Amino acid sequence: MNQAKFLVIVIILLLPAGIIFKSCTKSEDDTRCDYSGEVISYVYDKCACCPGWVIVTGFDTLKFEKVPENGYLWDLVYAYGFPVDINFSYKNTNDACVDSYKEMTCIDLHKEINCSQSGLIIEYDYTECLCCPGWLIKTGNDTIKTATLSNETILWDVVETKGFPIEIMFDYKEKQGACKDFYIEVTCITLMPYKLYD
Repeated sequence: MNQAKFLVIVIILLLPAGIIFKSCTKSEDDTRCDYSGEVISYVYDKCACCPGWVIVTGFDTLKFEKVPENGYLWDLVYAYGFPVDINFSYKNTNDACVDSYKEMTCIDLHKEINCSQSGLIIEYDYTECLCCPGWLIKTGNDTIKTATLSNETILWDVVETKGFPIEIMFDYKEKQGACKDFYIEVTCITLMPYKLYD
């Protein structure tokens, strides 16, 4: 038997093994998280099995005490507010809060924080009239006002611990509807240089 024939026979014999080996390896699709959903809130209640992230997927509402990308998820919530689109996988827990929590085993957060403009939150206007109360933001030579900011609970914590001014990166657009001549709408915001999480 010459070398060429021998080589062809070896290739034919090894081909099925190669196919079997390839079918046993992980494809890129196998590494993706199983479910898509939205993070709709964070429960702050301080009691056993209470605090955590609330995620809706299909007709199910699930709660997670913690998630693998906790810090970045907080940053996304602060920058854009709820809901946050998410891909994830999970399993049941075996701890004392088995009836309340699931355990997240995979997380994929697609959105990036790309706020482009620097500014300072200089105060909150408490004046009680239709288009008066709100956050005052200085950017360049302009001072603008917004009625609300995403996740104000976190921002108020920063105000109480650090005070004004608060350095931010943000984006905004013209407000539509009522009070459009008095307010802008903040579309992205993140605190600089503070961290929003432990």
